[in-house]
Amino acid sequence: MMKTIAPALILIVACILLVYAAIQFFKQREFLANASTAEGTFIGYEYTSSTDFDALKDVKMASSTFPKFEFTTITGELIQFESSTSVHNPSQGVTVIYSADNPKNAQVLSFFSTYGWIAALAGLGGILLIVAGVLRLML
Repeated sequence: MMKTIAPALILIVACILLVYAAIQFFKQREFLANASTAEGTFIGYEYTSSTDFDALKDVKMASSTFPKFEFTTITGELIQFESSTSVHNPSQGVTVIYSADNPKNAQVLSFFSTYGWIAALAGLGGILLIVAGVLRLML
C-alpha cells in the first residue's frame, strides 16, 4: 500500500507545482505585455537584518542586502524601489518594468527577476514528475 502512495503523493505535488508555475508564467506574460519601461538608476543598497531567539537562548542573526533603484514614470513621478534579485553591475543602470497603475511594484528587467522563480518551480515540478514516474516503474 505504501509503495503506491509515495509515487502518487509525489505526482500530486509535482502537478501542483507545474500548474502553479504555469499560472504564474501567464500572469507574468500579461504583466509584461501591459507594462511600461523606464531607465533605472542604482542609488544604493538596502540592508535589513533580523534577530531570532530560540528556546535555548541561542541568538541567530540574519541579514539581507537588496539593490535600490529609482526611475521616473511616464507621468514624471520619481519612484524608488528595492529589487528582490541581484543585479550584475547596478552602476550601469537597468531597464525597469512597471505597471502604470502601481509603479511602486516595479521590477528590474532581467531573466531571473522576470521568470526565475517560475523556472525554478517548473524545474522542481519536472524533477518530481520524473521521480514519481521512476518510483512507479520500480515498484
